[in-house]
Amino acid sequence: LKLYTPLQVLSDPSLITSLVSYSARAPPPLRTVDEVDHAVEAPRSLLYLEIGAVAAYYTPNKYRMENPDSVGVDIILDPYFMNIIPESLFPIIGMITLVTFFAWWCSGRIYRALQDIETTEVPENDDREKKTT
Repeated sequence: LKLYTPLQVLSDPSLITSLVSYSARAPPPLRTVDEVDHAVEAPRSLLYLEIGAVAAYYTPNKYRMENPDSVGVDIILDPYFMNIIPESLFPIIGMITLVTFFAWWCSGRIYRALQDIETTEVPENDDREKKTT
């Protein structure tokens, strides 16, 4: 995994070739006039990402070993909140917080119930109390 600045991309012929070939293969989707008029300007990237990946397999087929299949890569870029926490973690953090407070509340109820059981007085006609006195 390598990152390049735009200046580095422009100074390396192999990176320029790769960028041009990608642009030729994957044209941007067409947008309607309404989408263009109301488009919100997104922040632009200042880095280019190069991923080198190789399929991990062995086969007796010599051609396939010399020319391996391309490897698909998914890149998920999740925006950060205050440059600390990925925004996709907010639902998980909320659920953990709710479960924590619910468990804390239940533990208090159970603790009070156990204290009530412990502090209940033993009836006077209990045989255990007569044996100890």
